[in-house]
Amino acid sequence: MKRSTRLLLLLVLCCLNLALSAQNPYYTKKIPPTQLQEDFQQYKSVLQIIHPSLYWYTDEATLQAAYDQVESQLTTAKTEQEFYTLLAPLTALINCGHTGTMPSYEARLSFKDRIPLEFFYKAGKLYLFYDYQTQEYPMKEVQSINGKTVETLYNQLSRLNGTDGFIE
Repeated sequence: MKRSTRLLLLLVLCCLNLALSAQNPYYTKKIPPTQLQEDFQQYKSVLQIIHPSLYWYTDEATLQAAYDQVESQLTTAKTEQEFYTLLAPLTALINCGHTGTMPSYEARLSFKDRIPLEFFYKAGKLYLFYDYQTQEYPMKEVQSINGKTVETLYNQLSRLNGTDGFIE
């Protein structure tokens, strides 16, 4: 999958995060530190045991330092969203387009119908591709979302999204 398509998906997910209500457990229910630490150890074990090329693009010492940095932040309760935002950049560091981190099934179900728009990112520009409410393809350039420039959004989201090797 091309990086621009994957970034488009992440941009949509980011916008979904902003649109969801405060009552959603994904954003409010705290997971105890012991459970976070246990889940993190399982995450790490699965990568180390199953991933066929874990250290092709990022050496073991760099990945271990990243593991340690995430693990040091698991001393207080966190929401699923907070935990996800710790794991996603770590997974992206592997630089394998076939390896990703996703919120739980329940969290993904709560995203349904939250933002009725699709975006397309190409050559440094973001376009509103499709509007589900009007059922139109406006193809209008988007300058910012919630006061954040397209460049800022791209830079933030690209940290969360791995690639195959070092492709752009």
